[in-house]
Amino acid sequence: MKRVLSLLLLLLLLFGGCAAPNGGNEPQPTQEPSRPVEPIRAVWLTCYELNAMLRRPGEAAFREAFGQAVQRCAAGEINTLFVQVRPFCDAFYPSERFDWSSLCADRNGDPPSFDPLAVMVELAHQQGLSLHAWVNPYRVSYDSLTEWPERLAAYRTCVGQTETGTWFDPSQAAVRSLILDGMREILQNYAVDGIHIDDYFYPTAAESFDRQSYAEACALGNERSLADWRREQVNLLLRGAYALVKSFGADKIFSVSPSGDLTKNREEAFADAATWLAQGGMADWVIPQIYFGFLHEKKPFEAVVNQWETLPRHESVRLLCGLAAYKQGKEDAYAGAGRGEWTEDADVLPRQIALICADEAWSGYSLFSYDACGF
Repeated sequence: MKRVLSLLLLLLLLFGGCAAPNGGNEPQPTQEPSRPVEPIRAVWLTCYELNAMLRRPGEAAFREAFGQAVQRCAAGEINTLFVQVRPFCDAFYPSERFDWSSLCADRNGDPPSFDPLAVMVELAHQQGLSLHAWVNPYRVSYDSLTEWPERLAAYRTCVGQTETGTWFDPSQAAVRSLILDGMREILQNYAVDGIHIDDYFYPTAAESFDRQSYAEACALGNERSLADWRREQVNLLLRGAYALVKSFGADKIFSVSPSGDLTKNREEAFADAATWLAQGGMADWVIPQIYFGFLHEKKPFEAVVNQWETLPRHESVRLLCGLAAYKQGKEDAYAGAGRGEWTEDADVLPRQIALICADEAWSGYSLFSYDACGF
C-alpha cells in the first residue's frame, strides 16, 4: 500500500491535469465559468468509517479522529469529501425528520451529545476541503421492518420488501417529498458544498415491487412501459434535488454516482445515467463507479471509460471517475481471467488515475473509500 501511495503522489506531480493548483510558475489557462476551478480529487468516507471515529465518547474524541482524517486527505492532495450522513432512513446529525443512526452510537451505546456533521464541515473547511453530504435516498433498512420510528410511521405504506431489505418505492410522491425535505434540512442548517447520492435506485426489477403504483399511473393516462415509467420516477427525484440544491446557491453541487455498468443502471436499477449526462438540470457531476481492472474479462477499465466519455454530455455536466481503491491487493472474484490483477500488480490504481488525469473528458476522480486509501 505504501508503494501505491508513493506512486499516487508521483502521478499527482507528473500529470498537471490532476495536480494541486499553483504548483508551478506557468500561467494557468482560463477556465469556463461552469467548470470547476481545479480538477476534483475526491474520497468517499462511509458511515462505517465514521462509526469507527465515533466509538470513543465525546466531541473532543471525534474532533481528534475526524481532524486526523481531513489532514491526511489534504496531505494526499484530496480536495473533496463525500461524507455519508444518511445511510438508511436515519441521520448522522440532529434531525427533525430522522432518528439518530445506530452507527452513531459510541461504545457505550449512546448517541452523540454533539453534532457530528457540524464538526465535519468545520474541520474539512479548515483544511481547504469541500464537504458534500452523501445521502442514500431509497434505502430504509437491510432488514424487513416490523417496527417503524414514530416520525416515519406515515411512510410504512410507501415501501417494498426485497431479499436485500426494506426500500422506499421511488414512484411515491410522498417518498420524494421526504427525501427532498431531508436534503433541505441539511442545506438549511449546514454549510455543506453539495448533496451527493450513490448507486442505490430501484432495488429490484420484479414487477410486484410497485405494481399498484404503476396500475394507478396507467389509469391516469400513463403510456410508458413499466421500465420507462420507473426511469422517469428516478428522474423526477434528480430534477427535484438539483433544483433544491441550486436554490441554496449556484455554487452548490448536486452529484450522483451510478454503477459503472450502463446496462445494469438502465435495465436493473432503472437509472438512466445517459439522460443525466445529456440533459442539464439533473446533476452537476456524474460519477460512474468504474470499479474494474484493466484486465477485467467483461468490463476492462479503458473500454468502460471510453463508453462513458463518448456519451452525449450537456455543457453544464461534469464527468468524474469513481475508482476502486478498496480492490488494491485483493482478488477480484468477478473479473474472470483478470481476477488476480489487483493482487499481482500494485500499480493498477495509479495507472487508472494517470489515465483519467490525462483525459480532458474527465474532471477528476473519487476514491472508494477513505480507509482503503491508506492516507
